[in-house]
Amino acid sequence: TGTATSHSIIGNYIGNITNNYSGASTASSVRALHVAPTGTGAFVVSGNKIEQIFNTSPSTATAAGAANHAITVNTTTATSITITRNIIRSVNSTSTTGAVVTNGIYYAGPTSGNHIISRNLIHSISPTAVNPSAVVVGIDVNSGNVTVANNMIRLGIDSTGTAASTAFTL
Repeated sequence: TGTATSHSIIGNYIGNITNNYSGASTASSVRALHVAPTGTGAFVVSGNKIEQIFNTSPSTATAAGAANHAITVNTTTATSITITRNIIRSVNSTSTTGAVVTNGIYYAGPTSGNHIISRNLIHSISPTAVNPSAVVVGIDVNSGNVTVANNMIRLGIDSTGTAASTAFTL
């Protein structure tokens, strides 16, 4: 309830984050940028650079509880969400055994309204795990109504240009 407001997260640098927690708890998730409003309004996430995010947890949680997220949107009330022109690179699970999930952008949004994910560059996301059940996702639309258009996603190649040498699911 209350008055709808506008919120903007624009032009930030978020990087060089390492979580060395080795337990399997979903509390060990790393979210570089987390948008979870409970009210209405417009939310803009634009022009941010997110890089060098590492998590050693072998947590096998999925969806919002996944081990790594560069950008997470988790709301049912926002009237407008725009995620655009962000650069996401080198988001990695460094667990050596877990079937971990790493997401560039995770979206669980409202079923009505005008929402868009566009013009983002996502690359160099990979797991270190030697577990073929490890999962790497560029953009995970878990729920809600959203237009996903004109994003550039490169998965399976690390930041040095080397192809992934372990099996995982894209």
